[in-house]
Amino acid sequence: MKRVIFALVFLAGACKDEQPGEGTPYPGCEGVDNTSPCGDDGLCANHDESTVCSPKCADDTDCPAFGGTMVRCVGKTYCELVCAAPADCPDGMVCEANSACAWPKG
Repeated sequence: MKRVIFALVFLAGACKDEQPGEGTPYPGCEGVDNTSPCGDDGLCANHDESTVCSPKCADDTDCPAFGGTMVRCVGKTYCELVCAAPADCPDGMVCEANSACAWPKG
């Protein structure tokens, strides 16, 4: 009986469509169809090759730190992880248009 329960729990977990960076302040948002995939406090930046949920902000101090990367508030609207090259981004992220870090699409 324990083996059957373990198998069901394992399979149920495998079906979950996890986003890269899930559990961080800047998770991915690829393939999410609703208009607010990042919740009420974020915006989805959906680029050709990458995605990222960016927290909303009024100034730079509203932006949560992540992976030692510099952050900025863009247009008093959303936070951005600043980069000029891929090495500037947290592990697993790419530098989109030599400007902002995002998660590569699957």
